[in-house]
Amino acid sequence: MANGRDLRIFVSSPGDVEPERRRAAIVISRLQREFARFFEISAVLWEYEPMLASSHFQDIIERPSSTQILILILWSRLGTTLPPRYQGIDGRSPVTGTEWEFEEALASWNERKSPSLLVYRKNAAGIARFNRREELDAAAAQLDSLDRFWTRHFVEGGSFKAAFNAFDDVDAFEVQLERHLRQLLSERLAAAGPPRADGTRTLTWHEGSPFRGLDGYETAHAAIFFGREQATKEVIERLARNAADGCAFLLVLGASGSGKSSLAKAGAIAGLVLPGVVSGIRSWRICVFRPAGADGDLFTRFARALLDQPAALPALRAAGIDEAALGAQLRTAPAQAVLPIAVGLARTAETTPDSVSADQIRLILLLDQLEELFTAPTISAEQRAAFTTLVAALARSGRVWVLATMRSDHYHRLAEVPELCELAGGERQYNLLPPRRGEIEQMISQPAEAAAVELETDERSKIGLAALIADAAASDPLALPLLSFVLDELYRRDVKEGHGDRLTIASYRALGELEGAIATRAEQVCAALPQESAAELDAVLRAMVSAAPGETPGARVVPRSDVATTQARSEIVDALIKARLLIAAGDAEGATLRLAHEALIRKWPRLTGLIERYRTFLSGRARVDADRALWQEKGRAPDLLLPPGTRLAEGAELLSRHRDEIAHETAEFIE
Repeated sequence: MANGRDLRIFVSSPGDVEPERRRAAIVISRLQREFARFFEISAVLWEYEPMLASSHFQDIIERPSSTQILILILWSRLGTTLPPRYQGIDGRSPVTGTEWEFEEALASWNERKSPSLLVYRKNAAGIARFNRREELDAAAAQLDSLDRFWTRHFVEGGSFKAAFNAFDDVDAFEVQLERHLRQLLSERLAAAGPPRADGTRTLTWHEGSPFRGLDGYETAHAAIFFGREQATKEVIERLARNAADGCAFLLVLGASGSGKSSLAKAGAIAGLVLPGVVSGIRSWRICVFRPAGADGDLFTRFARALLDQPAALPALRAAGIDEAALGAQLRTAPAQAVLPIAVGLARTAETTPDSVSADQIRLILLLDQLEELFTAPTISAEQRAAFTTLVAALARSGRVWVLATMRSDHYHRLAEVPELCELAGGERQYNLLPPRRGEIEQMISQPAEAAAVELETDERSKIGLAALIADAAASDPLALPLLSFVLDELYRRDVKEGHGDRLTIASYRALGELEGAIATRAEQVCAALPQESAAELDAVLRAMVSAAPGETPGARVVPRSDVATTQARSEIVDALIKARLLIAAGDAEGATLRLAHEALIRKWPRLTGLIERYRTFLSGRARVDADRALWQEKGRAPDLLLPPGTRLAEGAELLSRHRDEIAHETAEFIE
């Protein structure tokens, strides 16, 4: 930003709110780092000003009127009285330091609308510390002085004169203050952003890159999710109609890399929960669940998602229900799954501050990458059928709306579960087509505009960077992951590391343009590995992909402990995670790994070549993993062990040549 970078925040408070004053400094420090690209934020705190014996301390402190924001924090006193030369806004004297600071800022606001004023008062009962009667009298006098000040400016005779914020404890104060400061900073950013053709300014995103790279868009990224407005509207309307017809279910189908998950989260769900979109619903809970996982069975993992995701139903855990009990209930009685869900919604409604009744709250369940029901080797046919019964019951319950995503190349697998095939039939499926060229250009230019980032135009050809990238992406219907990746890399180079405000054509070409960017980045990471680590790279990559017989190669979710079996492999995993080529989830003991996106499988020559060279191993591993999962589910029945002949020979080959690349449980099964 060319002008107005300095942003000074004055914190005014007497000595009885020291913890809140400390929290204010912490919040300001946090925002300093987050908004560093746009503002040079600093706090004005008397503790950090030099106190000279030749002057009164108030003379040393910067005048509140010269700052941009004033925070006033009060509880039970106003503070120390100032010399007579300091007067209140109405000319009265003496006044305390707190009074003078606020009223000096208020006079400036009345004259020139600066600084912005944020006032907070603590609700808790005051505490007076005294050893003598005079000290108690002084505490009472302070409270009387505060009450007069409060009547003068904020509340008189039950009528409000000016806005203020009440809080009960220091944690509540911190939450309020950070929310309010973020709002003020965002408003300043919006006013200072680059002008559009109509003269308005649109800077609405300040949280780093407005592009997601290989990470998908979450609901929190709705402000930078562009180019899919039509699809978003159609998905919301289709799901709402299905709900009105008695089955709130919709399956979004699309090719790998078409943006199904991002559409569901940052488009449909973010739009669905807006007030007034669905009549009669005032509050929504959100649970996102992927069927594949390495920790617990399908129903335990689903129970964990319901209980542990903050936006879902943690009220159930607070009521004493754990994942084992909930998982068992969902597993043994899937048709009755709505009962615990309804309890969770009711308990959530009871704790909602806006007096939401139980019939005004709903759960949105996103079943992301539903094809994992069929591709995850640990999920059996019986589990698929029971889980489908559970989902169908929830969708028809009137309390849960179910949105699912699935790769189109796995659609034929629905026929293996007749109930799922019926559930996703007719109007309850939506085919997401590749974006049109105009939509692709919106995906490039509008997030950049939201973050006040320019896109360079070539001086000679007059062709802009957005058009260059859009032309390349439009020729490849599966290019969305590459598009997002190259834009995020451009932001990293030109803005984050280059400290500029423009994405350049030179950087785009240096990255290898659209097709070469992801492979270039992946190879840079691999080239930087120590020699002893690089020798183990193929084994790590083989662990991350699946090539089941007759299926398109895909990504696996695997325990980190099964991959990082040596120091060298652990270093490779860490490097790939840091580069956002791998995604880690879970805690230290249950951590899992997966490829950031399946675009890596298609566009990274090292990985595509590796899959071809080791397809026999990858297919054999997939077969044995599936056999082992069925054996475990059926109580390790002897008749489900590998039969003599080809299947047992294949297992023995895996054990002898790739023992360190198969799960411990699979090795035990083969043995």
